[in-house]
Amino acid sequence: MKYNIFETIKNNGNYEAIKFGEKIITYDKLLFDIEESVNHFTKLGITSVSHVAVKIKNPVSYINVFLALWKINATIVPLDLQVSENNINELLEETDVAYLITDSQNLCSENLLESVSFLSGIIYYTDKINNFLTSNKAIADNTWIQNKNLPNLGYIILFTSGTSGKSKGVLIEKDAFVNNVMKVIEYTGLSYKDSILLTLPLTYCFALSQFLAHLLVGGKIVLYEGLRNCLGIFLKAAESKVTNLSATPYFYDTLVKEKINNAYKINQLKFFMNAGGYISKHTIKEMFELFPNVIFFNNYGQTEASPRLTYNKMINSNCKLSSVGKPLKGVKIKIEKQDGEIGEILYNSEDMMVSYYKSEPISRDLFIHSGDLGFIDNSGDLTILGRKDSMIKINGRKVYKNKIEDELNKLTFVKMIKLKKTVHHKFGEYFVAHVVINDDYCKNTAVSKLQEYCKKNFDKYIIPKKFIILENMKLNSNQKVVLEESK
Repeated sequence: MKYNIFETIKNNGNYEAIKFGEKIITYDKLLFDIEESVNHFTKLGITSVSHVAVKIKNPVSYINVFLALWKINATIVPLDLQVSENNINELLEETDVAYLITDSQNLCSENLLESVSFLSGIIYYTDKINNFLTSNKAIADNTWIQNKNLPNLGYIILFTSGTSGKSKGVLIEKDAFVNNVMKVIEYTGLSYKDSILLTLPLTYCFALSQFLAHLLVGGKIVLYEGLRNCLGIFLKAAESKVTNLSATPYFYDTLVKEKINNAYKINQLKFFMNAGGYISKHTIKEMFELFPNVIFFNNYGQTEASPRLTYNKMINSNCKLSSVGKPLKGVKIKIEKQDGEIGEILYNSEDMMVSYYKSEPISRDLFIHSGDLGFIDNSGDLTILGRKDSMIKINGRKVYKNKIEDELNKLTFVKMIKLKKTVHHKFGEYFVAHVVINDDYCKNTAVSKLQEYCKKNFDKYIIPKKFIILENMKLNSNQKVVLEESK
């Protein structure tokens, strides 16, 4: 079944669709802006066979451009704002981009236009087209998609978040993506009465899924502007009176540490949604203590899966807090066992990617290796333990970093702790703990207390070999923690 985003936009008329600061955009205005952009882009040569990259900071402009390209049925290549300009060339070349739409003047250069083989035009776009830089190159009409005789269904090329190694371009059918979004709408019970504070970039699969879900039901999307700290986001959610808040584990881990609740209650909030990585049951339990009347959805998925695979709807702390639930309709999960019942999670989904771009299209019967560790219990519920590098072997004994992090995060002077695997040429694998402590706590005292606690509570081989005190955790644009290489 196909779902028409633009019919929904058309039918919702004067209802509020998007709010950004003081600016309110109705569904009527959104449709008008999309149609205007479609007319301009088609006149410049963009068609259904064009690959178009988008790197736009302003989220309102980004949405307008993204939906206009969706309507044209072009292949959309969203570029993360944190991608350096030195790496733009490589990404454009890898994905056969014919047009780049950007609000960065630095990218509007003859050098960029000439250095990328298929790049035929650069469109400078703020709230409208301000300039069009073009070359004499022939428009690329011999892309990999056409060479593989794939149907011209419209595609998105989304880059993985790169939590393990280099990010990859994931080729997804737009209809498959929307089909996955409709499942999210069903299990969350979204309606036109709902609203969301969108804090994550729309280049991120999870954020794009949430954006389209609210758009397809005629809901309201509040775009976040301001400091991306926990308190700032929470205050904006309270001020905007949103019903839903979606975030990555870092947000919830921080929220329970700061214990923001009564002073900034969000009485109309219906649910929190987590995706993007492992979250401890301790954090979820603390969330229910802070927000006893708010549902918590713990999800599991990957960009390659378009993106949702499983969900666990929790209504209180008596629920199965460690689980990400059962597979969605059209999804199969199995475990490639390595340690008892624990092993790598493999999945097959009717919504999964066509392939990594420029890799062979994958069979619809194929099970994809997720790179995540987990197990399925007797009830058929999936529990994830983290990425494969979440486990190391020390003298033949398996050690899981999430168990260590969960325990040490309970310490009151610890704001956040994350472990990173390191390999020594002589002694093998071990974990280094990166720790953020309370501002009024001494670094040396913190390290001593951590070591003392570990000696008392962990077997010797489990204890991290090193503790590094940080001022704060470095986050990527998707609000996932990025740890520097340990030395």
